[in-house]
Amino acid sequence: MRKDPVKILVTPNYTKKTITIRPDKDNQLFTRKQIKTFCEKQIKKLGKDDTMVVTGLNILRNSNLKGYEDDFMDDDAWDEYCKGKVHNGTKFDKFYEFTITIRQPNN
Repeated sequence: MRKDPVKILVTPNYTKKTITIRPDKDNQLFTRKQIKTFCEKQIKKLGKDDTMVVTGLNILRNSNLKGYEDDFMDDDAWDEYCKGKVHNGTKFDKFYEFTITIRQPNN
């Protein structure tokens, strides 16, 4: 995986860290399952008050895969998310890159 440099934003209340991850080679793609597996390992390293958002860029657009207070979308939730936007959500199940944003409260 190729990782962009971490972008850090510090506010009076929280620190936000953002990193974008791409496949090793050009023209490779990530699946939602690969992204979920990677991010679940990262979630285990977070502090108890830290939260994470994950977005993925596919041919349709940037899509939320996990919200601050939500779990990763399962297949049914993904189909519902794509409903009304595309006829078949499985065509958009591959991602060029994904971005992880971690929000940590400043204590």
